[in-house]
Amino acid sequence: MGLYERIVSHFPFIGTSVESIKVHIGAFVESIRIRYFKNRFDWVFFKDYFLPFFIILLASWLLTYLGWWNSNLSSAQYLVSAVVQAEAAILAIIVTLTLYVVQNAQSYSPRITEFFMKRDKNPHFWSIVVIYSFALIYGVFILKALKTSNSDAVSNLQYSLWVVCLLGVQAFLSLKNYVIQTLNLLKPTELINQLADDIKIDCFLYESDFPTDVKQQDVLLFQNETIMSIVDIIHTAILNHDTDMSVKGVDQLSGQVMHEIAIQKDGSGDYNNLLAVINGVLADLSKLAIKKNNYMCASKIAESTISIGIEAYNKTEDLKFLRSQHGIVVENVAYVLNSFENDYLASKILYSTSLSYAIVAKKDNRELSEYFISSIELAGVSAIGHLNVNTTKAAIFLILLFGTISKKNDNADMFDICDESAKRIIDAAVRHGQFSMLSDVSRHLSIYDTQIQIVVEKRDNGNYMYNGTIY
Repeated sequence: MGLYERIVSHFPFIGTSVESIKVHIGAFVESIRIRYFKNRFDWVFFKDYFLPFFIILLASWLLTYLGWWNSNLSSAQYLVSAVVQAEAAILAIIVTLTLYVVQNAQSYSPRITEFFMKRDKNPHFWSIVVIYSFALIYGVFILKALKTSNSDAVSNLQYSLWVVCLLGVQAFLSLKNYVIQTLNLLKPTELINQLADDIKIDCFLYESDFPTDVKQQDVLLFQNETIMSIVDIIHTAILNHDTDMSVKGVDQLSGQVMHEIAIQKDGSGDYNNLLAVINGVLADLSKLAIKKNNYMCASKIAESTISIGIEAYNKTEDLKFLRSQHGIVVENVAYVLNSFENDYLASKILYSTSLSYAIVAKKDNRELSEYFISSIELAGVSAIGHLNVNTTKAAIFLILLFGTISKKNDNADMFDICDESAKRIIDAAVRHGQFSMLSDVSRHLSIYDTQIQIVVEKRDNGNYMYNGTIY
């Protein structure tokens, strides 16, 4: 336990007072930032570079006034010359390192160069360039202006010499912020995180004259460099079999979209354009992830698709968003089954639709409920035809889950519809001889409110008895 902790343990009011002071100072600083600094670069430059420079000016004046450590002409010229040369070398290294980072980022997307050119996205680099450029130019002029009648005599411009010296120290210490930012930008996830901040719903809320042979969402996507850059990074990660990167990219992209929807005033947003673009992006990425056997990314995309629909519904209470997002996910299930027969992935994608069931069941929208149930039933029956056991079970359990939620909401009609739908999948499984799968289903029926009974018994001769009938 440190000294401060021991003091606080004996005098708790001290800890409370310190925390209160921290909160008030933080609130004061934040109010200044919001009021006077409209962008990130101005704020970073002010607090990390300009304020220390102002302190340097005061310290230089004080040291000159006190007459401490005055330099003669020879030592002053040597000092300034050494500082200027060091600053020039460091500035060259900074530029070289930044160019390397840009080149590395371009391997993910050629559009990333624009990101590094923005001051708000790369504030420490541009601040360092300003500081070092000023220090270099100032040092050169001071070196030129130094003079005295005797090289051993105290040189003129003592105040300026202190500024040169302390400014060099500040410039060197400022490299910490730049190095941390640069190392972070080497991570594609950090690039996506900062790019995602630029996704604003206002970018999609306008009418344009679209060419007749081009889809509206394609035009909007092309016009939005931010989304295109993020898509490029995720696309490259999938191609490189970088599962962690691709999943994080999808998560950050969808998270920012949901945030933009959430912060809109109730009833003020038209989300059709935004969802058209994002759905097109996620659909293409999902197909690529499926082709590359990136199961985690494909299932994350399905989950994100449903989550975006839920967020749009929560803001507008318009069920069309849930319907469209659900339809996209089910289409992906069909794509997986028909093109790749990947049972595991299809079931994972199908399970993601469960996120929206509570909403649909609670709203008691019969048309949408029947659409949800029929689409899942179709996926389940299709899975049986492909002998995909996990997807079939997922379809049965999801329909029974929908029925259970409907029953809890006193919707008996929908509960019966769910039971009948699940029975049709089970009957199809019986016709295809999927008795071992039905045996596994029967062990989980107690979790759901259902009238379905499944009794499967394997006979000694290898046949099965299902609900009293031998097959």
